[in-house]
Amino acid sequence: MVLVCSILLLVVVTGLFFNAMYKHTNAYCNQFIDIDKFKYLSTQSDQSIDVVVLGSNAPKFAFDFSEIKYLTCENWAVGPETFEYDFILFRKFAHKLKFGATVVWPICPGNFFFYKFLNQSNLTKYYRILSQDEFPEYSKKQYIKEYKYPLFYHPKCIKYLIKDIPQDLRMNLYKNLLDVEGVKKDAKWWIYNCWNSEFDIDIENMQPLSERNRRAVEENVRIVREMAQYCKDNGFRLLTIYLPLTKELGNFFSSMYVESQMTAYVKLATENYNVDLVDYMRDERFQSSDYYINSFFMNRKGAMIFTKTFVEENIIN
Repeated sequence: MVLVCSILLLVVVTGLFFNAMYKHTNAYCNQFIDIDKFKYLSTQSDQSIDVVVLGSNAPKFAFDFSEIKYLTCENWAVGPETFEYDFILFRKFAHKLKFGATVVWPICPGNFFFYKFLNQSNLTKYYRILSQDEFPEYSKKQYIKEYKYPLFYHPKCIKYLIKDIPQDLRMNLYKNLLDVEGVKKDAKWWIYNCWNSEFDIDIENMQPLSERNRRAVEENVRIVREMAQYCKDNGFRLLTIYLPLTKELGNFFSSMYVESQMTAYVKLATENYNVDLVDYMRDERFQSSDYYINSFFMNRKGAMIFTKTFVEENIIN
């Protein structure tokens, strides 16, 4: 009996050891890159931030405030992310903003159809930063399985202790990873293999929305309206924005799509509030693929040029 207990104890201790090692691999840590930046807010004084950016992957790559020295600006974009979790994270850290601070909330082409995560693994990152009360989809089971003891439930991941995947360093890139044809192919991938498939729509030929999409739009309009009210109540300026796209990707979005599936919903949500909408989606100054790492996400060169222009035209003007 003592021997059996000793063996079981050894197995558990060994498992915990390898689990701890796995949680230091890139395979595990890459999913927390965006969330980990919120750790540094603990060193930031309350009411010290002038400008904050929310949103998902596109704004994460599009805004680089490193050269903006005359304002305190933060990029809180987390990819991928829904409007709902933008609002949740914002409320959690809103006390860091100055009264009158600008809250930049990018509206990407498919945002209003993205209400809930279909892939629950995308929620794992939030266990690091949100309490159970702050986390609508909190699950003790998922917390233990995906965050606390992932190797116990995904034993095949032990392979990453031998050969890890690369650290996600895309935010450091200054060039496009694709050639001209690659950018065109990537733009088609975003439309046909990603958004059309994920949201069950046809971006080039929008038909009457499905029940699922109507509900997503309705819920997201509600969330944007609540955000507008929250900003009004707390003395913040809410600024919505359409981010730049490469010409290859932007050409897929007709003026009718932008008006009916983006602008109409923004106006509906903010009609009773003083919320500006600025549009850089087809701004020729930022359409060159040289400013991106693919057809969608900006590289550091593009982000710094765009951010400087954005701040000069919308914040200090």
